[in-house]
Amino acid sequence: MKLRINKLISDAGLGSRRDVEEYIRLGRVKINGRRAQLSDLVSETDVVFFDEVDLPVKELIQEHAAEEKLQTKLKKDSERPRTRDRRSERAESQRILSAPKSAALRKTSKNNPENKRAHKAHTEGWGDEEEVFDERLLRHHNSGRRGSARNTRPARSEHRGHGGKRRSFDEE
Repeated sequence: MKLRINKLISDAGLGSRRDVEEYIRLGRVKINGRRAQLSDLVSETDVVFFDEVDLPVKELIQEHAAEEKLQTKLKKDSERPRTRDRRSERAESQRILSAPKSAALRKTSKNNPENKRAHKAHTEGWGDEEEVFDERLLRHHNSGRRGSARNTRPARSEHRGHGGKRRSFDEE
């Protein structure tokens, strides 16, 4: 891998790119024993001197390559669609849509008025005070879901005697 000389020296922490460009113009940087120019590229095998100090070119280029690779990976990851995240978001939105919006409307909610009444009756029990008759609880218990309330028929007020003529019970 080849790298521009000003980028290499600035990555080494010896100054900003603009400062390093000025150092190169002043002749303070040498590549393989000759004076560097702004457009020079440096490889791992080159020897670079900055103010007569040998720079570790190979390590600096490897660090730069690793950093560049990491940046590329992060960029690709940020652009890639996340199917797992989208799937969980979709499931969460469907769960919210299927549930009632208000907690008072849910059957299992403590805020449901029917549940509040039933809980109050259950916890307070039968006291000495006269209980208020609640038709809604009675309707719930006799709603036809269980018991004999569903199977009972109203009694007939008329009785058929002999001959198919209808007679009321009072006439007999």
